[in-house]
Amino acid sequence: MRLFGIEPHPTIDRTDLLTYVCSRCDGVQTEIVAPTKLKPIGALLREKAFDAETTGLLGSAFDAAWERVAATKILPADKGHLALMRESLAKFIIAAVDQGERDPNRLVEKALLRLKIVLRRDNGLGAKLRSFVWKLRADTENSRKRVIGLARQMVSETHRATLIEMANLWRRLAEEAESKAF
Repeated sequence: MRLFGIEPHPTIDRTDLLTYVCSRCDGVQTEIVAPTKLKPIGALLREKAFDAETTGLLGSAFDAAWERVAATKILPADKGHLALMRESLAKFIIAAVDQGERDPNRLVEKALLRLKIVLRRDNGLGAKLRSFVWKLRADTENSRKRVIGLARQMVSETHRATLIEMANLWRRLAEEAESKAF
């Protein structure tokens, strides 16, 4: 089945209707896709390990998907947005593998489809909120890096530990803001 189109569901709010066409028989199949909340990548990977084969699959699927995204020339100019776009694509691939998908082509297609849905929604009412969250995420990450830099300069172990704790709090705040917005 090849994805033919994505459109808003006519009766279910914030839900998409995907249409697939069979390349052999021209049969049509539809799927209803409701928005899902994404976990921050740190939370997604916490306490998770992949074997070498799966890690290779994740890497090759990400590279193939990103190559296709880059070829569309729709990349944001802002480096923070670009990094979050790459992170979202990685999350989609990890989630698909986590759900049992092992076919590299299906991984790429599923990830690109989800990214397309998110980007299409970003052009709607939620675009300003998502833009704000992306900026907040970038700002909190920069703050975290500055605090870690300060911690490295501390002589006192107590002060260093306090600053590391602050840096971890910045990371949690960024992840929490992202999970609530997406």
